[in-house]
Amino acid sequence: MKKFKLQIILGVALVAFVAMSSCNGDMYDNINKLVDSETVYPAGYVQTKVKLRAGLERVEIDLLSSRDPDSLYLPRAVKTVVEYADTVVEFEPARSFVNIEGLKIAQVYHFKIYTKDKFGNVSTPVTAEGKPITQEDIDLLMIDGLSYTANTTQAAIVWKAFPNVYTVTDVTYSYTDGSGPHSTTASGSRNIVVLSGLSASQTLSVDISFKVLPKDAIEEISLTGYNLSITTMNTADLNAYLTLTTPFPATADGKIGNPYYVRSSEPFVLSAGAYDFGGPGKALLRAQGSNNDGNIYRNAGGETGGPYNNGYGGIDYNARTAAGTPGLVGVGWMGERDWWAYTVEVVDAGIYKLEYNRAKDGEGAFAVLTCDNMDILGRIPITNNRNWSLFQWVDPQVELPLDAGLHKFKWTAAVSNHNFGGLRLTFVRPFP
Repeated sequence: MKKFKLQIILGVALVAFVAMSSCNGDMYDNINKLVDSETVYPAGYVQTKVKLRAGLERVEIDLLSSRDPDSLYLPRAVKTVVEYADTVVEFEPARSFVNIEGLKIAQVYHFKIYTKDKFGNVSTPVTAEGKPITQEDIDLLMIDGLSYTANTTQAAIVWKAFPNVYTVTDVTYSYTDGSGPHSTTASGSRNIVVLSGLSASQTLSVDISFKVLPKDAIEEISLTGYNLSITTMNTADLNAYLTLTTPFPATADGKIGNPYYVRSSEPFVLSAGAYDFGGPGKALLRAQGSNNDGNIYRNAGGETGGPYNNGYGGIDYNARTAAGTPGLVGVGWMGERDWWAYTVEVVDAGIYKLEYNRAKDGEGAFAVLTCDNMDILGRIPITNNRNWSLFQWVDPQVELPLDAGLHKFKWTAAVSNHNFGGLRLTFVRPFP
């Protein structure tokens, strides 16, 4: 019996050996066939890295973190394929970004992007959607709020900023006067350009064109056909404006008052609370009235004219100081369209660095600053520092040319409210 069982076992082993030996000598043939039958797909893109940007009748779609070809690593992928609106576009070799042109219809396009290997196998697709800039969009773009202010020798052209729609990159303005034609291209990043070297009582027809970069776009668009008729002040009117008010002198206790003289030897700090003498409509305008009567100011501060809201004085103020503003007395509770005027005398002519000081808790406030009746900063965004008492200096990166003699600054709360701390002028260099 045992011998019979042994024969059966040996017979089964022999059959198994013959079966294995019959595989053309390769016992792994079946495994190889299994491997060859599985598809290995090409590497694709990651949805979170896909970014679409609009161009003129085109879009660019970034597919990887970098466009550097050396950083492109997509194993087995030989093509990038983009599908949209019944159109298929193939790029070979595979790309880190694609440029899709010929998008003339003003609509949102939906794109499906994937890679393909040499066998036609494709990766898992990613998607992108966006709208190109078309002629229809260009026809709707416009520069709003175009206006100017001027003194006897300069004019400032300003316009409203719409950062959620576009950014003005360059401005070209041209005009002809007695000396011939003039054309200048300047940066439009501050939404203001200044024409210099003008004459008193001069009227100019100024043609203006803009280059704008729509939000999230990749190329600029030209907006042309704008014109302003600009007239400079006459000398008599400017002198009357400069002498309409008088500076507020420093008080005996030194608590408030401006140094008046602007010199090159040290920074000139103008305290907002020391606005000029002259009364409402001349030295100040409280368009909204007071909303904090407990902090009235200057009804007995050296200026005649009576108590609060009856004469010259009685303007709300905020005497609180913060780091970087020792001794600075700011005007507080400013309402929309309120303004204050400040007269100074420049002793040392030259180029001065200009800074302003403010406090704000909230969003959406803008101010305007003029010098000698001319806008010098455009619409000033009063950024939110979340503390009405935290007065901070802001450097708008502006160099202001000042001749020797009288000059008058005027600060206006153009939109919403804020606290105004003052101005600082620091000598940079003399005129060339």
